[in-house]
Amino acid sequence: MQETTDDFVDNTDPPTFPSTMQEEEEKKLDEPENTPDVEKAVVTPYDAIQASDNNYDAEPRKKSCWSDERGNLKVVNLVVRNPCKIFWLIIALVVALTFVLNIAVFRTAENGNPFTLPGNEFDLMDVRSIQYDSMRLASDKVRGDRVDMGMEGKTTLKQSELEAVQVFEALTPSGLFGDEQSIEGMKDAYDIFLNDPGYEDYCLYNYPRNLSLVTENTTVECTAPLTPLLMYYASYWDPEAVAEVIEELKDPAKIEALNKVGVCANPQVFCPPEIVETFTPEEVFFAFSFGLKVQNITSTWDMKGDLIDNITQATELASYMVLVDVFAGVVDFGFDQTFSVANPASQYSRGILFWGGPYTNRNTS
Repeated sequence: MQETTDDFVDNTDPPTFPSTMQEEEEKKLDEPENTPDVEKAVVTPYDAIQASDNNYDAEPRKKSCWSDERGNLKVVNLVVRNPCKIFWLIIALVVALTFVLNIAVFRTAENGNPFTLPGNEFDLMDVRSIQYDSMRLASDKVRGDRVDMGMEGKTTLKQSELEAVQVFEALTPSGLFGDEQSIEGMKDAYDIFLNDPGYEDYCLYNYPRNLSLVTENTTVECTAPLTPLLMYYASYWDPEAVAEVIEELKDPAKIEALNKVGVCANPQVFCPPEIVETFTPEEVFFAFSFGLKVQNITSTWDMKGDLIDNITQATELASYMVLVDVFAGVVDFGFDQTFSVANPASQYSRGILFWGGPYTNRNTS
């Protein structure tokens, strides 16, 4: 029997391709020149359609300062290629601008607030709005007058309604009262007011205690400033009397007696009997006589004379006077807290100029 062969072969295995062809395709995709360009893929279809419709090759786009040769904005390209860097750059700019704004606006504004306070926001015809506008217009008028007078940019002295406080600081270890140059410099600051032709029009007059004695012919002078310079520019200075007072104050027992008796040494001051009984007659007499000596010295402290010759003696007198309670108020206001006999160098000083004001009773003739 002749052996027959099947015309069909049962082969269920899937067709195979050479592995070398698949590897070659993968290598082509991995090559840089075969990597798809997203920007080119977006532009190419438009150019291809334009070329096919008009039967000519698409003209290349012109490169400008805003776009590249493909028509894409350069800013967009920069953001797409560097998203993280652009993000942190924006954050840094926001922080920097906030810091600059704080320096330029908030720190230079009044009370750190560059905006108008709600207290100044009223109706147009409200009396407070009228007063605020009047003050603002007056301020603008004064500023304009200063410009016309050539005073623009110069320091404007500011003071309260009743007084002007001047504060001084020493630039040398010897203090403000250690040399004539420092003392004269402080005096020049007061002379700005005292030598002004109109000073008597706005100073505080020193009227007598008994106003009934004031007549049309009575000469009333301005109140002297409260400053240690009254002592250094006294109209009369007796160095011998000052030296005698200093020598007595060098005795601690006498300082203790003066502080014990205090104001009770003044016969015009009432002191309770139980306190007066604690004093000896000698202590009262010494306190009373010593007070007269000091009064004779301080009575010429009026800032009307020239600078005294012995400024060291005046400073020493002040350092001892601060040890006595009844005399400390005459000098301690113009010296700092470290001023003492052991340290007669005051690094700071202050003084007050007093302004006049309307009478309490304006109907008084």
